[in-house]
Amino acid sequence: MPDVIPSEPTRDPRWDIYLRDRCKCVYCGFDGSTSFRAWYNLDEDHLYPQNPQSGTQKADQRLYDDPRNIVIACRTCNAIKSGFVPSWCSEIPEDLNEQWRMAMIESATVEIDRRMRERRDALRQFPLMLRDLARAK
Repeated sequence: MPDVIPSEPTRDPRWDIYLRDRCKCVYCGFDGSTSFRAWYNLDEDHLYPQNPQSGTQKADQRLYDDPRNIVIACRTCNAIKSGFVPSWCSEIPEDLNEQWRMAMIESATVEIDRRMRERRDALRQFPLMLRDLARAK
């Protein structure tokens, strides 16, 4: 009977993305290497999403799955970024170079920060809303 357990564990190719990004969120710097719980809070994020929000073209599957289009992000940043694509990027380029990758990260970081400020401003209004809700009853 053949041995079904490999002599050496196979390495998931996605691990190279974690190594490249040093197990840190490229947007906020959250370090997932401090514990398993911290690592579990990391996700893979596509710089150019499969279904962009901005009405830009849907990504070609081959380019979409290219490791240069994938970064490590904490779950918070990944959720806040969602399908964001910067206005200067109408489609995913055939040549996914480092300059494009860094520009996409920078644009997404600025957008995440903007959305976080909006959420903090809304959160400040929450106690007032609860007060007004209680008065309305």
